[in-house]
Amino acid sequence: MATWINHVAIAAPRNGTTTHTVDPSSGTVVTGTLFTPTAGSLLVVSVEGAVTSTTPAGWTLPSGGSAINFTGLYVWWRTAAGGDTFSTTHNSANYPAVFDIYEFPAGSTFSGAAASTAVASGGAGPSVASLTGTNFIMGSVGNEAFSTSSSGTVGWASGVEAIDTLAVFATTSGYLYSLTYLEDSALTSSSIAATISGASNLQATYERLMFAVKVSGAIPAAIALRAAGTSTAVAATATTLNPAVPAGTTTGDLSVLCVEAKPYTTAITTPSGWTKIGETTNGTTVSGIDTGSMKVAMYVKESATPGAIGAITMATPDSACAVIHSYSKDPSYAWNYSAFTTGSQTTNQANYSATGAAGLAVAADDWVVAATAVNTDLAVGGPSAQSIGGMSGATLAVSVRTAGTSDGQGLVTTGNDSRLMVVDADVTAGSSNSAPTMTYTLGSSSSGASIWLRLREVAPFVLLMSQMTGY
Repeated sequence: MATWINHVAIAAPRNGTTTHTVDPSSGTVVTGTLFTPTAGSLLVVSVEGAVTSTTPAGWTLPSGGSAINFTGLYVWWRTAAGGDTFSTTHNSANYPAVFDIYEFPAGSTFSGAAASTAVASGGAGPSVASLTGTNFIMGSVGNEAFSTSSSGTVGWASGVEAIDTLAVFATTSGYLYSLTYLEDSALTSSSIAATISGASNLQATYERLMFAVKVSGAIPAAIALRAAGTSTAVAATATTLNPAVPAGTTTGDLSVLCVEAKPYTTAITTPSGWTKIGETTNGTTVSGIDTGSMKVAMYVKESATPGAIGAITMATPDSACAVIHSYSKDPSYAWNYSAFTTGSQTTNQANYSATGAAGLAVAADDWVVAATAVNTDLAVGGPSAQSIGGMSGATLAVSVRTAGTSDGQGLVTTGNDSRLMVVDADVTAGSSNSAPTMTYTLGSSSSGASIWLRLREVAPFVLLMSQMTGY
């Protein structure tokens, strides 16, 4: 993922004057970490306050870079000289402001900006357009907090929120400010809706900016399969499974545990130390040999130790299987596995096709892992053409992960029979919020349930929400 190398948001207090002087290495931190800019890097600062702010010497106010109504919302940029303390003058004295500063690698360029005022909550706001290639797209919102009891938080229709902060009235008006971002976006234009929740004593409409940066410099190591596990099947009527984290898994890796069970009513206990992503079934058909509805579940754990994880307990299964695969990322980045969806095929057919209930908002360098529970062991030679699809606009490199047998499936021939299939896809280019699909050809009647999980590596940051009453 191409992103910033440093970020800090500084709360500039009411100081009795019309001027604020800001140093990225000093001040009251709202979120992020104070830093000293490196000469040659690109600095971008988003500014909000219930006053206007002049463009500092040496900085550029781009076309479309200011939204002025109840508050003054701005974006400025410059090539860092090193140090880069700056000053701005306001049209009134003793107002607070927030200066949200981002440093991008040398060679990065500011792509453009767009502004709107009088935008209602939930409105799309401006659209930054004429973008080419891959960009880091950011959206900001500002609103006047004109009371000591002003309140509200911002929710974004897409992207990752980097900051959401409020400074209430104290002799002069304060502000509500938030910013979201989209990494590695291939969009040629972008407008992201923002909604203010719990709004009280804020203006009915707000100021909005959209802007973009083409990020240069070193690209973090991409997500990759670290190690594929071997499936573990349960004997008929047994109530425990003990799959193993594959050898080679190391600190920082994400291990993905996939479990299938028949009947669909089987209760699966989350293993100790693991996080449950979700589970789904494909109906309520009673279990039988090569028939009946299925359950599939998925769990994750960071920095799991290789070896058996301890028994997964299940209530009344008659066929079940589990496998763990581990994925690596850039060690300086963090995992994001918040997006998943489910889907199924409810009736037995020779060819399986399931579509997720929602899109995963995938972008280049994301991965998608899909696990499918199938209600038969027929056609033991295995399914063919197993694939993750859908997600129109994204280019996918799909791999079938061996789950214990040569044909990439965990086969259960005891009890009422079933199988587990795990497939993953590297998003090599593009982006999409269209639903994913899972398909295969079995040559024998079957049905099942699928779950898809998006894996993403993100620049780590501390997200704080502050209610500042003394500034």
